[in-house]
Amino acid sequence: AEVKSLQSSFSPQAPEASAKHLTSRKGFDGFNTYGGGVQWKDWRFSTVRWLTQEYKPFEELLQKIERLKKEPEEPADGTPLKLGDEVMSVEQHWCCEELYALLSQKTKDGPKIIVRNLETLPVSRGARAWYRLVREAEGQIEARKTELTEKLHDPNRKAVEAGNLAAAVEQLESELREFEAITGKEPDEHAMVLALKRMLPKAIREMLQTIDQDGYKAGSST
Repeated sequence: AEVKSLQSSFSPQAPEASAKHLTSRKGFDGFNTYGGGVQWKDWRFSTVRWLTQEYKPFEELLQKIERLKKEPEEPADGTPLKLGDEVMSVEQHWCCEELYALLSQKTKDGPKIIVRNLETLPVSRGARAWYRLVREAEGQIEARKTELTEKLHDPNRKAVEAGNLAAAVEQLESELREFEAITGKEPDEHAMVLALKRMLPKAIREMLQTIDQDGYKAGSST
């Protein structure tokens, strides 16, 4: 009887103010689907903001999951899930189950596989899915940051034909914007100038004697 009571107590239940599943709420259908990689920061921001508007405790709960040093484990039958040393409340259990329902519908590709692989762990799957997605995203973001940094400083960047210059500059601009979005810092001005000079056709490079004085913006718009 005691085990039954515990199982009932820690089954995900909607808080008093929220009897309706979040995935059926207004605004959910307009959510972008997360497919991994550097879009994580924007997707996480939008997701946490929406969840918090629907039910305030989500914000603190998700931050707590993100700070964990170790992935949560599926508890024994009839016992509550722990986040670190803290036992989760009934409301937090409900939040995690709603979170899992959201992730099941709003992920694709690699992230979708991460979420789906946790389906058979009914108590811990929401917290564990978020924990794994955060770690996976952090790894991909760091790898992309390294890749963009190496491309920006690549001494072997090749010159392009004059007819392809506009497209090449546009690609470089896109990489620089992505670099700033990922790192939160503007790329080094000197590195940008060198990258631009290296891709210029020789004839144009010789004509642009002012590029060193005026900097990247002046050179890229010439």
